[in-house]
Amino acid sequence: MLQIISGKFFSNDGEIRHNDCHGVLYSNLEYYGNVKYKNIELHTVDWKRGMPTYVLRFDNNIEVVDSTKILVKVGDDEIIRQMKYILTFSLNGIFDENESAVEKIIRTDISQGDTSEHFLGDIVRNNKFISDDELQFSISFYNQMIGLRREDYKIIMQCLSAYYSAIRVLYEDISLSYSILVYCIESLSSNYDKYIPTWDDYDCDIKEKLERVLSGYDNELFEKVKTVLIKDKHLKLSKRFVNFVLSNVTNNFFEATDRKGITYDELENALQNAYSIRSKYAHELKPIMKQLQIGSFSDKCDTFEWEHAIFLTYGGLIRLVRHIIINFVGKCEKVEKEDYPWYLELPGIVNVKLSPTIWLGKAKDNDGSMGIANLEGLLQCIQSDPQNVPNMNECVERYLTHFSEIKKNNKAAVLALCWIYILSISNLDKEYKEKIVSKLKLHLEMISECNIYNILIFAITQFDYLEIDWTVDDMIKEISKYNKYKFKKNHIKLPDKVENHIYIMIAENVQTNEQILYWYNKAYKNCVNNKELQETISLKLKELGSDS
Repeated sequence: MLQIISGKFFSNDGEIRHNDCHGVLYSNLEYYGNVKYKNIELHTVDWKRGMPTYVLRFDNNIEVVDSTKILVKVGDDEIIRQMKYILTFSLNGIFDENESAVEKIIRTDISQGDTSEHFLGDIVRNNKFISDDELQFSISFYNQMIGLRREDYKIIMQCLSAYYSAIRVLYEDISLSYSILVYCIESLSSNYDKYIPTWDDYDCDIKEKLERVLSGYDNELFEKVKTVLIKDKHLKLSKRFVNFVLSNVTNNFFEATDRKGITYDELENALQNAYSIRSKYAHELKPIMKQLQIGSFSDKCDTFEWEHAIFLTYGGLIRLVRHIIINFVGKCEKVEKEDYPWYLELPGIVNVKLSPTIWLGKAKDNDGSMGIANLEGLLQCIQSDPQNVPNMNECVERYLTHFSEIKKNNKAAVLALCWIYILSISNLDKEYKEKIVSKLKLHLEMISECNIYNILIFAITQFDYLEIDWTVDDMIKEISKYNKYKFKKNHIKLPDKVENHIYIMIAENVQTNEQILYWYNKAYKNCVNNKELQETISLKLKELGSDS
């Protein structure tokens, strides 16, 4: 929202609706005077009790365009929240809508004898005055952020949000906070670095062992094994992370200060260990090593060394994160104007699937590309309100007229759609129904194959135009295949009621008691939204002597 109200996405052809708005932010930083952040004004409040207070004033303006006709302002909270992230990061302090949140961050004991200042340093120092240089940097950083391309802005704003979250959760879980800081850089590396790992990137100890084992085989086999191993996702992610940081760190990061800094030679090893710490926390909730939880190490040193391995202290890590983000934002391209569908990202705007009663059968897909979608929509309508299924006569006739043009993979779905529509909808004209059935009979040989679409036809309709020779094992094989792919895009997914009907149908046709119990149990556990059916299945299970 902060970037949207700058107007860089507006066409200026529509009417601009202006809305004067304001919000309040509290901080541990002090400044007296009013500051102009391009389209945002920051007013200080002469207020001595409690934390320093600032009023944000801004024009939440929206362009009224034909594609939206938006007349009501939205997103005030989002604007203030994004400004909070930028101010916190660029002024190296704390800003928040709640005064108590600022107080909690700057005055909290992290561990025995350690305060938040030991880990965060100047970020949480109370009543620190903002210098003119710091203010100018903040304004410059804000202008650079607003000028970014939209996709870059969204990614970096997420980094600033994560940076702020890391600070806020420090007093609750230092391991989580440490991991979030790693995520900040990792998110940038994931989106902007296309690093391709090599065999030299593999763990030295494992690499040497593999080379010894494979030395007796021909080189072609050795190269194939190496190719498979370097495609390992974790190797690629970790090396991409390290490579991204190394390519974005500059000489001023290594300038000597009064704290024990990290050398360039140490940095790669420290990054590898930071990524490992983040992975262990993410997958095992394994806390960071105890030495990194000691405030005095973080306060005075960028690193902690243990058995020659280099680890970034919390203070060292947050200094590195700030350095990388600042450098990266500064390198990103700025654009004054950008053609972007900004209205789709207003708060409260979400993509939803329309009810099939609105779109069912209206697509003019002679190739049957909408066959699966139409079949799913038809089944949903039959399940929810069988008396008010949309008229699909035109769609069915078009599919049958162009059946030879339909792609092979779509033909089974189209036939199932046509048969289920004709045999399930009771209010169809009798003459029309007979005409369509006669056309469908021309393709009866396709119904003899056991697949999920043909199983549907027999499960839902009183289909008596063909005798099938499938076995129940054939059906089980196809249903297992269906269940394997049903949550993937471009594969059919049946309504729960239809699935359970098929499970029960299988349960009624298998031979062994073990199989019967399995399929009834499967239906029972998948009809959680149909209490009546679940109770019926429960009674059946009790009859069969099941305790489940």
